[in-house]
Parts: sequence; structure tokens; C-alpha cells
Amino acid sequence: MDAQRVNGVWSEDKLSSLHDYILLHIMGFLRTKHAVRTCVLSKRWEHLWKSLTSFKFDSSNFQNVVQFREFLSSFLSHRDRSISLENISFRHPGYIGDEILNSFIEHVVSHGIQQLTLDTKFEKLPPCIFSCETLTFLKISSPSTPFKNTILPESLEFPALKTLHLECVNFTTSGNDYPEPFSACKMLNTLVVEDCFEGGLYICNSMLTSLTITEATGHDFQAHYDKIVLCTPRLSSLNTNGYLVYEISSNCNLLDLKEVTFDVTCSFRDFTRKGLVLVSWMKVLANVITMTLSSYAIEMLNVLLFRRSTRNNLPCFSRLELLKVNLGPYSKITSDKDVVRIVGYLLQCSPPTTVDIIRRA
Repeated sequence: MDAQRVNGVWSEDKLSSLHDYILLHIMGFLRTKHAVRTCVLSKRWEHLWKSLTSFKFDSSNFQNVVQFREFLSSFLSHRDRSISLENISFRHPGYIGDEILNSFIEHVVSHGIQQLTLDTKFEKLPPCIFSCETLTFLKISSPSTPFKNTILPESLEFPALKTLHLECVNFTTSGNDYPEPFSACKMLNTLVVEDCFEGGLYICNSMLTSLTITEATGHDFQAHYDKIVLCTPRLSSLNTNGYLVYEISSNCNLLDLKEVTFDVTCSFRDFTRKGLVLVSWMKVLANVITMTLSSYAIEMLNVLLFRRSTRNNLPCFSRLELLKVNLGPYSKITSDKDVVRIVGYLLQCSPPTTVDIIRRA
């Protein structure tokens, strides 16, 4: 209704009088099924939801998978197909089925999708997504099971993609070489890879400026390390989180590197070994200007103080201007004096550097 009667007086429905784009913006914060239900409010709202450009499909908002599938199918078939899509999220914790997922992806790709988040289990994606000319942001999370692995092609095209976030996926590979999936992504500047390192990976891209590498599920005590090879001449920021269960090397000098963060963790029984891996990473990233170390990183380096061979084989941070040390609430290194001692050991081959000790509650 355009107006409502309160205590015998007709009052204006100010919400319905707002412009369509304002109402659609508000509806974008609702659960998608609730946004659709606004169609019963009045004729003003009957078809408004069909013009939504951003929405989230989440199976947890439905009683069962059957209802979720029916809603998804009905929504896509009734929305205004003349309107391009902006930001779409699809979440289902299990296998939704290839037919449903492929139909969904083909629909959003054919309607100019710009940002897409997929959080569901699948074996492979339809080819149309890799050649989509409007997609600029893509996040894929697909935890593998003991019986099925999520596989992406050895080479990803993505002609317009600027940001790519991959979690728990594997890549096909030819021969014995490591997969090199990112070199064909001509616009890619931000890459996040989580738990994607079975057998190693080449990260080669001439445009990439920001890289985050996370290993949250790796076995901290494994005997063999996978390898990551960087060929990223424009890289300016690198963050690594979780376990250091892989070696790293670079085919370029990384002269644009400005920031590196080591937010690493480790079991107490393996500090010495992981500390040596940490130092090897630092050698590859020695051209950095600002470096941040977590509590665990400082503790690993502290263990290495007792190894003469390590003291004689430290990196030289020739451009380092600032070293930040983030001490968490459970850090075993608590005094500034100990931090300065460890940092002094690390930087003994480097020019004078500012040290900032940050304590987190």
C-alpha cells in the first residue's frame, strides 16, 4: 500500500516512496529469500526484487536441499534477465550437483557477473567461467573429501579478473612439472591461495602485486616439503599465514617488494627445522622494505640463536626500513630486551633498521 491508516488517520508510506535503486540497495542486505518475499507488500514491491543485482544464495537458510534447489531455480527463471549482475554469492556445504551448479554459473556468466563467491564442493567448473569477460573478483572455496578432489585447469584464463581467492583446490598438471595456473590472467593483481599446494605450485604472473599464502591444514611434522616458485616481478606485498610446510624460490629479484608479513605457527617440537625454513623464505624476500613477524616467528628465530651454522648464513636486508614484531597474548617472548636481542641477531648482516614492538591483547 502507498499509505497506511493509523488511529483513523492516513499516513504516507515513506519507504515505498523511495527510489527503486535505494530500495534495491536496502534489499541487498537481506537474505535473498526474504528480499523475494517483499513482493507481497504491495504492487509497488511486486516485481522490485527481480531487479536485484547483488544477492546471496545460502542453503543454511532453507530447511533442506530440495527447498534450496527449488528456490534457486525459481529465482533465476523469474528475475529480470535484462539487468546485469554485480555481486553474487553461492554457499552450500556439500555437493549440490553438477547440473544445478553449472546452470547457476552459466546464468550469472551470461548476465555480466562482476564479483562471484562459490563456497561449495564440486569436481570441476563449466568452461564458460574461465573465459568470462566481466568477472573481476572470484573466490572459490571447495574443501576436498577423501573420495573426490576439486580440480581446476592447469591454466586459468580469466581475461578481466583482478582478484582471485582460492581455497582447498588442486590443479591438473602435465608431466612432472608443477602447475602454472596464473600466467594467462593478464589483469590479475591480487591472489590469495589457501591449502592449494599438493605437489607444489608455480605462481607466475607479470601483473601480480599482492600475494597471500595460507596453509592451515598442513601437517607440521611432515618430512617432505612442497615447493612454491615465484615469478612475480611486480610483487609489492606478500603475506604468509599458518604452517610453513613448503619451500619457496623466485625466478626474479622482487625489487618492488614493499611489505612482507610472517604470521606463521609451529608445533614446539619442530621449532629448529621450521626456523631454518623461515630464514630461507627471508632470503628470497630480502629486498623487502617493511617486514612483520609474529610471536611464533620470533620464537623460531630465538631457537636458532644456538646454531652457529645459522649465524653465518643469514639474509642481508639491504632495503629494510621497518621491522614490526607482533607479540600475541600467549607469546613466550615477553620482554622488549629479548625481542631486541633476537632482532639484533637476525639483522646482524643488514643496515640499521627501525624496530616496532606491538603487543596484542
